[in-house]
Amino acid sequence: MTESINLSDAPIGRISDREKAEVASIRTDTWVRACMAAALVGLFIFLNWQVMDFVGKALQQDAKLLAASQFNGVYKALITPEVVMALITATAVQLGAAIITIVGYLFPKPRG
Repeated sequence: MTESINLSDAPIGRISDREKAEVASIRTDTWVRACMAAALVGLFIFLNWQVMDFVGKALQQDAKLLAASQFNGVYKALITPEVVMALITATAVQLGAAIITIVGYLFPKPRG
């Protein structure tokens, strides 16, 4: 619940305990929201970095196995175009979900 404080009605220099508590609550809520957003963004970056690292290692392995097979047609690649498209699609979906989650948490819809 959001309630505005009319400071023009209060005597200058005097802030009630209730108003101090509301200001402290707002500051705490802002800090918690910022920490949550940072944690989600950090997790998103870490997980996507791990996926890209895995793909890079798989491509290196593909290159080694392809060179070892001496182009005899027996070797089938690990990383196919379908795998690349699936990873691009999954990354786009993850990004959209992360943005929706962060925006929904940072800017909640007013109740009522």
